[in-house]
Amino acid sequence: MIKFRSALWKGLLAAMLLIEGVTVLALVVYGLEHLDGFPDELLIVAGLGYAFRSVNRALDILMDDLRRRQREEKERA
Repeated sequence: MIKFRSALWKGLLAAMLLIEGVTVLALVVYGLEHLDGFPDELLIVAGLGYAFRSVNRALDILMDDLRRRQREEKERA
């Protein structure tokens, strides 16, 4: 995986992943209302799982950056 050192790039990547999660949730709601004959439970489980994975990855990126900054501050002190 690509390692991003810049806080700006990490923030943009996290924002993209959060937007991806919200988009997937919107598609799940759309699918529940408009896809007849498709199992609703499967759509909900797959959509929520994917959305939570995206949000979890975004939070991991932000937390890793925070931990790195705290570690660097501790080393300076």
